[in-house]
Amino acid sequence: MEPNQSSSLFEMQADGLAQSRLNSISKWSKFIAIVVLIMVIITAIFLFVAKDQIIEAFSSMVALDNRATGVLIGIIVVVMGLVIIWIVALFRAATFIKQGLLSKNSDRLAEGFKAMRIFFVISVVFSVLSILSALTSMF
Repeated sequence: MEPNQSSSLFEMQADGLAQSRLNSISKWSKFIAIVVLIMVIITAIFLFVAKDQIIEAFSSMVALDNRATGVLIGIIVVVMGLVIIWIVALFRAATFIKQGLLSKNSDRLAEGFKAMRIFFVISVVFSVLSILSALTSMF
């Protein structure tokens, strides 16, 4: 190993431009996460308050018995849970990246990138499911 080669990937030096861009990414990620989390909470409250009207509307469009209604509610709860996990991963990434930049702590920065990786993996899963849904509805 050469003397001026760092022993760890996260011991590398980031210039001012890279730190500025990571700081900007952190701010926008946190803003987006908070806004989407608020929207999910408002949607959950709306679904809880208007659940009878929503079930009645679905029942008038499609014949639903109690079991099908329960499955539909379960699917909605699972999807909302996944969205919350997705947004919390983005919020954690933004927080850890910001903390890592401010304290110059490479461990915090690495945790931020791990959380960002989780966010992008979930994003890819949502994208693939969306594409599959669109393809199956075409045929």
